[in-house]
This record gives sequence, structure tokens and C-alpha cells, in this order.
Amino acid sequence: MKEYILILSVLLFSACPARAAEEKWLTTGSRHFLIYYRQAPEGLLERVSRQSEEYYTRITEALGFTRYNFWLGGNRARIYIYDSAEEYRKYSGQPVWSYGCVFIPDKKICSFSQGWDTFSSVLAHEIGHIIFHECLEMEKGSLPLWLDEGVACYAENPARCREASVFLKAAHHKGGVLTFDQLAAFIPAAAGEESIRIFYAESSSVVGYLFEKFGRDNFADFCEEFKRGRDLDKALRSAYGLAGSADLEKSWRRYLGIL
Repeated sequence: MKEYILILSVLLFSACPARAAEEKWLTTGSRHFLIYYRQAPEGLLERVSRQSEEYYTRITEALGFTRYNFWLGGNRARIYIYDSAEEYRKYSGQPVWSYGCVFIPDKKICSFSQGWDTFSSVLAHEIGHIIFHECLEMEKGSLPLWLDEGVACYAENPARCREASVFLKAAHHKGGVLTFDQLAAFIPAAAGEESIRIFYAESSSVVGYLFEKFGRDNFADFCEEFKRGRDLDKALRSAYGLAGSADLEKSWRRYLGIL
């Protein structure tokens, strides 16, 4: 069985992740992104520029959103590329398990030079966070964290949600799968790395299930209910015909074969 590898990131709302002085950065850019770097290889910068533009379009379409706010000129998103994991964690203040972080209000993404597959996943994940919040017109922590992270994982690659489901089936036999009450109350900063892996995997699996079972249009309707101020249970009832989060958990567990 292919090993499930999870790229862990941090979602931020109240503290800028790039504390290093702006004058220490070199910059390049594209239509919708500014890229800050120090010694990143030129080839990496070209790939980041090209890939971020592709994600900007693909993720919006994949989530079923219509864009009204375009990232142009001074409104472009910012990507900070540190030279090493140590430097990234020193200046961003992130935990050792973090490969990237995003500051939602200012559209700032931080990561570090690493293998392209990992960096590309981080990039898609963090862009997914920004687009999701922007399209729902939500900046603060008014979304369930599992939903926020699950959508960002789906934005990386829908196939990762299916990989997460395989991982969770194995974890279930060890008693490691979270109940939805535990999922809703989960605080990554207070958890161990294995519990965090379970949380991210379960979040992505549930969101992947919503897309696979009900489709993109229903998910867009689900998000519209949040924009109207509905709570999770009412949004699930309106968009999916589910009685609430308990009904979603039962339906998802049946789909996964762990009921």
C-alpha cells in the first residue's frame, strides 16, 4: 500500500508570519503573486511563479466559486521562501511539524526551499485557504477548523483525500479515528504529531466525501449557506439534505467502511 504522506501547515489570523525585515528580501512576481526570497534557485522561482498562477485559477474552479476580488497590483498575494526549515521556523515561530503557514487577512504564505513536490503541495494548500475564506467573505475563525483544513487539502489534490481515507481505515483498526465532536473541538497546538496527522487526514477525507458523493454544485450551495450566516447543521441540511453533523459523520463512516 502506498504510504500516506501528509504535508502539515498552519492557518493564521492574527500574527504576520514573516517577521524578518522586508529589506532583507529579494523580490520577483507574476500577475497575481509577489515572491520574496533570499537565495532560492532561479529554477525554483520560475516554477513557483508558474504554478501559483495555475493554482489561482484551478482551485477557484474546483471549489465551484465565482471570483469577484482579483489579486492585482497591490492586492497580490505574497509568497515568502526561506532558505531552510530552520530559518522558516525561527522567523515564523511555527512548530517543527510545519512545512508552511498562511496569514489570511494579508494573503501571505510562508514556506522554505525543499523538494518540489512538497513545496508545490504547501503552495496549493495555502492558496486554497485564502481563496476559501475570500469567497466566503470570512476572515476570522468563524469556520470549523476541520472544514477549513479539509478544503485546503482538497485544493492540493483531490487524490490526497482518497489517500487519507485509506490511511484512516488502517488507523480505525488501532482506535485512532476521531469522532466528529473530537474533530470539532480539536486544537492542533495542544496535540501531538500523530493526532494532528489523524485530524488533517480525517478533515480531508470528509471534504473529499462531500465532493465525491454530492458534487461541486452542492458544495457551492453549502458555502452560500455559511455566507448567509447559517450554522453548520443548517448548512448541511439545506445543501445536502443531511440532518446535521451527526448525520454527516454516520454517512461518511458508512462510505469509509468504518461504521
